[in-house]
Amino acid sequence: MHAPTTSTSLSLPAMKRVIWIWAVFLLVIVASCRLQPDNFVAKGALDFDTDTVFFDTIFTTLPSPTSRLVVRNNSGKNMLISEIKFETGEEYTMIFDGITANRVENYELADGDSAVAFIKFTSTKKDEFSRDRLLFTVGNNTQKVEIEAFVWDAIFYRDSVLGGFGSSNLTVMGPDKKHLIDGQLYVAEGHTLRILPGTQLYFTSRKDAGFNLISSIVVFGRLLVEGAQGNEVVFQQTRLGERYDESGGQWRGIAFADIAKASKIDHAIIKNGLIGVYLQGGNVGVSPKVHITNSEIRSMGAYGILALSYMPSLPNYPQLLVENTLIHNSVNANVGLYGGGKCDFRHTTLANYTVDFTRRSPQLAINNYDTIAIYPTQVSFENCLVWGSEEEEFEADSFPIANAYDVTFSTCVVRTTLPLKGFNTLTANSLDFPKFKDPTAGRANERDYHLTMGSPAIDLGNPISGLTRDKEGKPHIVKPDAGCYEFSE
Repeated sequence: MHAPTTSTSLSLPAMKRVIWIWAVFLLVIVASCRLQPDNFVAKGALDFDTDTVFFDTIFTTLPSPTSRLVVRNNSGKNMLISEIKFETGEEYTMIFDGITANRVENYELADGDSAVAFIKFTSTKKDEFSRDRLLFTVGNNTQKVEIEAFVWDAIFYRDSVLGGFGSSNLTVMGPDKKHLIDGQLYVAEGHTLRILPGTQLYFTSRKDAGFNLISSIVVFGRLLVEGAQGNEVVFQQTRLGERYDESGGQWRGIAFADIAKASKIDHAIIKNGLIGVYLQGGNVGVSPKVHITNSEIRSMGAYGILALSYMPSLPNYPQLLVENTLIHNSVNANVGLYGGGKCDFRHTTLANYTVDFTRRSPQLAINNYDTIAIYPTQVSFENCLVWGSEEEEFEADSFPIANAYDVTFSTCVVRTTLPLKGFNTLTANSLDFPKFKDPTAGRANERDYHLTMGSPAIDLGNPISGLTRDKEGKPHIVKPDAGCYEFSE
């Protein structure tokens, strides 16, 4: 006799009801977890793409820019940001993740997510430095992001022409205000642009349709830069945050057309452009076409000085005369002279050390031809220094025709493996041979190319008529030193 059996199986409709009830229960549990405020915790630290929001230098004549800050949650947990606000909120406004408000509360940022703050400067200040902080509070922890901007009142030139029909033949720029150049500023034929000591000129990074930098001064007439020791005329970019201070290729440069005449640049600092000084053609005047003295050209994205002559005969006066000048930190070359021409360098230091960029080419390049012709070349270096991090710092690129390439070095120190024409010029391959003070320290503006005790450049030179003082005004002695600085202990 068998014991009776009991079945625990459910009918199909009953099973469906059980499954449906469990599904609803699970959905409620999941939804309630997502809605629980405890899922976003007021703990942890945020990450930012920068610790300081730098505004490009603000000029009253340009629209106020907007800067961007990216906020990331890499804490491993969903984070509740209790409050986001400016410390003062007097000169800035914010759009945070699409929310236009200077104060945002209880913002939820999931783990692995990011949000963007767009910060706009709104002050009407002039010639003042502006600072604030954006504060992010998570629980008891407040993180701070610095915000910095400087506002200048400036005279604005946009695609302008100085001179021309019906105008006077002289324009004077003075130090009373900054001068902002956006696009090309032309100095017309027959017109003179005179720039007084202490004047500061700023160039935007504007580009044309081909993405070429165009903000520049283009001289068809005459340029007179009249700086003074300690009160130099400065040509630079409009972006002045730390990341831009010594970065090349931010504006075009100063260009001289083939018909320009008798221009002088004295006690100037030309920095952070693409080509510091560019010359086209020969010289049709009765004095040097461009005479650069007591100046510094540095941190160029391509060339410190670039001269393209391509003239069938040498002029009576050089198209370029450079004296007591320091040229350094240029990506392609400090000096490139192409297609022949007549140029003279005296007591000039060319220094290029690959600290901020990579290069494989010499910093001094001179050639005398192009694809269709050979051009006469006459270039002299007297009491000069040419040194840097490459084993070969002079590229002598000449077509082998007699009397078509005359490049001489007299009482100079040059890092080269080539035999040089001239007299009493020292060459070597030792990196520290000239014994500069500190040629690679810090940023380009902090590098020091003064000579140290025992440098072979000391007392190497010969006196040059009319050039009795160095770049800093120290007198050249009976046996002057090579380079732009006279040695002193």
